[in-house]
Amino acid sequence: MAKWKDLHHSVANGNPYAVAKAPATKDDIADVERALKVKVPAELVDMLLEFNGDGDGIFSTSSIIECNTMLWELDCFMPLNCLFFFAGDGVGNYYGCPVIGGATDMSRGIYRWDHEYDSREWWCNELEDAMRKLYQ
Repeated sequence: MAKWKDLHHSVANGNPYAVAKAPATKDDIADVERALKVKVPAELVDMLLEFNGDGDGIFSTSSIIECNTMLWELDCFMPLNCLFFFAGDGVGNYYGCPVIGGATDMSRGIYRWDHEYDSREWWCNELEDAMRKLYQ
C-alpha cells in the first residue's frame, strides 16, 4: 500500500508544483545520514521510499542535505542544528523535527522555523499532519 503517496496525492491535488517524484533508494537515505550525521526518522524514511519529495513543499533526499547543510551553517541566527528540516513553504520558512544528542525525534513534534524572526514554534504532532497543513 502506498500510504504516503496516496496521502500526498489527496492533499496536494490541484497543486501543479507538487508532483511526487520517483522513490528514493536506501542508498539515498544513507547519503543523507552520512552527510548530516543524523538518523533520518523512520516515518520520513517510509515516505521517501514511496516518493522522493515533490518539488514544492516536501524535500527530496538531496534537498534535505542541501537545506540542512545551508541552515546549520548560518551564523546570523541562533544555531539551527537542533532541527532536522524536511519541508519548506517556498518563502523561507522551514519545517523539521528536533535533533537531540545526534538523533532525530519526530515523536516530539514538528516545528516551523520562521526566517524573519528566527522563531521555532511547534507546528504539528506528526508527519501526516504536516503534509495536510503544508498544502492547506
